[in-house]
Amino acid sequence: YTDTITNRRPALGDYIDEKLNEQQVTPYANDTQLHYRYEGEGSIASDLSSIESIHYQDENDFRFLY
Repeated sequence: YTDTITNRRPALGDYIDEKLNEQQVTPYANDTQLHYRYEGEGSIASDLSSIESIHYQDENDFRFLY
């Protein structure tokens, strides 16, 4: 004779409730703001802001396709 109550699987709903309760206790990772004020300082590549300063043709100028 085996006890069917101790050998049965927990109901799916019970499992989900248990996992949801665990998530409520687990704190979220703290978000941090990243500061890139000194980007490239001391690097042989320098910073990348010079990429923005390059002037390209208007992005909507499609005359080169004709």
